[in-house]
Amino acid sequence: MDEDTDEHLGPEERSLRDAFVRSITDMLDAEPYLRTYKTSAFPLLLFVWLRSIEGVERMLELGFYADANEDIWTGLYFACLKGHDRIVSLLLQRGAEPSRKSRRGTNALMVAAE
Repeated sequence: MDEDTDEHLGPEERSLRDAFVRSITDMLDAEPYLRTYKTSAFPLLLFVWLRSIEGVERMLELGFYADANEDIWTGLYFACLKGHDRIVSLLLQRGAEPSRKSRRGTNALMVAAE
């Protein structure tokens, strides 16, 4: 996997990304009913896609499952696919299962080995 950095983002893009992360986490803090969907991987996948370790950490603090599956990918699978090393480490520390298979029969271990 490649080192995951924000070097590809300019200052404006990084600022917009950080503001978006804050608005989503603030919304989840303010609306407790949204946290009833802790098995949904969508919020976690969104923060993995944004390369936001802070967002992933916040989702885990709110009780979202580190191993939630959104039909095709888990957060760990997607983080491996995108080469987000720090997020992969965090999800593994929080109990994500690298051998959990996707709907297509692949798993994070297979992706990491490629």
